[in-house]
Amino acid sequence: MDTQSRPIDGGSALLTDQEACQFLRISPRQLYSWRVLGIIPFIRIGRSIRYRLRDLEAAIESLAVADPSGNRPKPINPRVAGPLPGFRTGRAPDAGSPGSCGDENQAAERIPGA
Repeated sequence: MDTQSRPIDGGSALLTDQEACQFLRISPRQLYSWRVLGIIPFIRIGRSIRYRLRDLEAAIESLAVADPSGNRPKPINPRVAGPLPGFRTGRAPDAGSPGSCGDENQAAERIPGA
């Protein structure tokens, strides 16, 4: 942070877009999205936008995921957990599943003249 970002009179530091991105370790586009969605409050000073350090820290805490017991769940590994319900994997349906034709011979028997 540069000298302009230092707090005055014990207040919270004001960060620029670039400093906020570095602090949060996110891209400028993500910062903009969070600002538009209201996840991160900001201060407009003329045409400049600044972020309070304490607001960024509070926003991160509000994004933290925890179960009612206070324990944070382990991240889901999609390769282990499998596809989400209703999510199409792009694979062809199995022979016994609805919407599949099954064996090619059975399909030919159902079509007259084949």
